[in-house]
Amino acid sequence: MREKSTLIGLTGLAVIFTIALTFFTLEVPILLNRFLIDFLKIPDYNPAITPDLIEEFIVKNNLRPIGYGCLGIILILILVGFLTKKTTFSTIGSIMMFLPTFGYFVSYMFFLSGLGVLRLIWMPLWGISLNVLKLGDIIYLPYMLISYILTFFSSFVNLDSNFFLYKFLHENRLTHFYMGNMHLDLRVVLIYLLIIFGTFIFIQSTIAWFYTRFKGNNVADFWLYKYSRHPQYLGWLIWSYGIMLFASLTPVVRGGANPGASLPWLISNLVVICIALNEENQMLEHNKTEYSTYREKTPFLFPLPKIITNIVTSPLRLIINKSIPETKKEIVITFLVYFILLSLMSLPFILFNWPSAIGWSEWPFTIYPFNQFF
Repeated sequence: MREKSTLIGLTGLAVIFTIALTFFTLEVPILLNRFLIDFLKIPDYNPAITPDLIEEFIVKNNLRPIGYGCLGIILILILVGFLTKKTTFSTIGSIMMFLPTFGYFVSYMFFLSGLGVLRLIWMPLWGISLNVLKLGDIIYLPYMLISYILTFFSSFVNLDSNFFLYKFLHENRLTHFYMGNMHLDLRVVLIYLLIIFGTFIFIQSTIAWFYTRFKGNNVADFWLYKYSRHPQYLGWLIWSYGIMLFASLTPVVRGGANPGASLPWLISNLVVICIALNEENQMLEHNKTEYSTYREKTPFLFPLPKIITNIVTSPLRLIINKSIPETKKEIVITFLVYFILLSLMSLPFILFNWPSAIGWSEWPFTIYPFNQFF
């Protein structure tokens, strides 16, 4: 009875933390952006009108060397983490790779204004081409499928006649304005749900892990750990996917650009998956019998039909002749294989300039049949 009460209490704590961290995730970047705008005094240059002033500002302040240095530090952290088995370093590197995504939350003409200063990390990628940041666009496919269906519902909801409802929804970024009409934007609802769900999974699994340590057990096999061997990483994956979509939907001012954050998200989460694989090998070294039994009956991240699992792992089986890498070399190969494969699958988005117009912030409203409604 006491153990049951403890678990109920921990679940309640997870819910409270989820609400608090969701608010923190969405509001703090906006507050921090306002502070940085006032503190850094970076001029809000328009890239379409004064590109020469932007280039002068970048050169004068040595922003390119700083950007290359930041990216270099991230790559070193990730590499050192794998070589020394200190996964904390790799985790920090993965998170740092994703941080500039928050620079999209508040859009300014000059991409380094306010919180956009975080994009210094991506400066080398921006310098090559904005298309480089689209090399992960294949990861939008799940969002595209769900968003396309949801938009059918929102396209028939007209909010112009209800001022108070519109005011509430607009203040919470739940409306979309297109061709003179205001309607409910269920894409944003989907993004909020992903952020909340990912945060809840992360917090609840963290509490379960602490509870396992408290009881003195070596392997957590209850709550979400019954359905995923790495629910904390699963929570990060879902949360960061929502954040990435949130950033991609942010419109830009005239002359600006929002290539999205698909490539950094892809790199960050491939690193996270490799960290999980590396941790599994360490667990097998210390608790081979117990963890082997647990691994056989529990999915890696989330339950999938066997046919999908076979399709996903087929490139790995073809190259290293196994579905789960067991050495550092095989983990590195795993990263490279899926990074190259997913990047190649993203090329059609770049070659066909899709989505067209001004990008994901207007998709799918700019394509048939939605452009017939508005």
